[in-house]
Amino acid sequence: MTAAFDIRAAFPADARLIATQRVAMFRDMGRTTPEIEQPLLDSSAEYLEKALASGEYAGWVAQLAASPHTPIGGAGVQFRPLVPRTDPTGRRLLEGREGLI
Repeated sequence: MTAAFDIRAAFPADARLIATQRVAMFRDMGRTTPEIEQPLLDSSAEYLEKALASGEYAGWVAQLAASPHTPIGGAGVQFRPLVPRTDPTGRRLLEGREGLI
């Protein structure tokens, strides 16, 4: 039996696709309006293209395994600098980057 879908790493060329999925996510959550969707799409696509190229954002695209390999979902993580802080015990310093999923 073959898989119904494949998961692949996202590339800068996928920025508009991921931005489209992001707008749909906010729409489904009831956190957007028709007037803001285009600016959100454009702004997200611009950010994601740069962030995917720089490694600030890592993403994955789920697509149908059979041609035409239609995208059906995705996931991603944004890496950002961590303001130094202590761990929950207060005995160890946490530094570096953290991921926002």
